[in-house]
Amino acid sequence: EADAFAAGLVSSLNLPSERGVRYAGTEQMRLLPPSGEGKELLFARVSFLSGLEDQVNIIEGAWPKPFNREGPVEVLVADRVANQNTLLVGDTYLLRATSVGLELPVRIAGTWRARDAESSYWFNPPSTYSQMLLVPEESFRMVADNASLSLVTYASWYSASEDANAG
Repeated sequence: EADAFAAGLVSSLNLPSERGVRYAGTEQMRLLPPSGEGKELLFARVSFLSGLEDQVNIIEGAWPKPFNREGPVEVLVADRVANQNTLLVGDTYLLRATSVGLELPVRIAGTWRARDAESSYWFNPPSTYSQMLLVPEESFRMVADNASLSLVTYASWYSASEDANAG
């Protein structure tokens, strides 16, 4: 319904639009070693951005496979963040959301970097998404689709246009 509303709004305002982008993210969670013991490696949200595949280069590894409720959730990590925190492709970690009692194993499927940081696709600079574990939308739905957990803390829809005369 939100997708239809956003598309209708852009159309009714007569704005040029090349693409609609959806984003959603969970609350920040602690990324821990697989044992769950010790200090967190970083705080991160599990997030998705529609159309991301066309906007980033995979620096190492591969695009994450959709989560099927078996094994760890495959995630993409920003290349810079992976290097700073020694997060290695293929390694498994534990995400913990203490507010809702969730522990979720995640595996680093790959690292990413924006192809064009100035593209209209990016509502916020790509660095905004560097502290996020990016997943396919299907995986996000599987993780967030639990009535007993209120993990999703942010969602947005926006239209992107390359037309300098728009607005």
